[in-house]
Amino acid sequence: MLSKGQCLEVTEGLLKFHLRRGKNRPQVKAYYAMSYNPYGPTINDYKWSYALNYTPFNQAVVIGNEFWNIIGGETTYQELLEIYLEVGREKGKYMIDAVAFGF
Repeated sequence: MLSKGQCLEVTEGLLKFHLRRGKNRPQVKAYYAMSYNPYGPTINDYKWSYALNYTPFNQAVVIGNEFWNIIGGETTYQELLEIYLEVGREKGKYMIDAVAFGF
């Protein structure tokens, strides 16, 4: 979760990026990206008030599926979820034992 100060730093960084490039959208696209949304599957589910109030949220924040689509294409998010499930099935018992028993 971002604090108010971190949100303001993010906004400042995005503005500086546009200033250095000397261009606005759509020629330059700068984002603050979060790999997943702890509040739900879509950006509309996001609830952290500092981020909503102190960043250009609807213009410059990408979360979860939208982020992964930009990085790797339309199927990337679903592929990552499938990998996580596979690893969880294969390594889940070991991870629980390692956390619970320290080995």
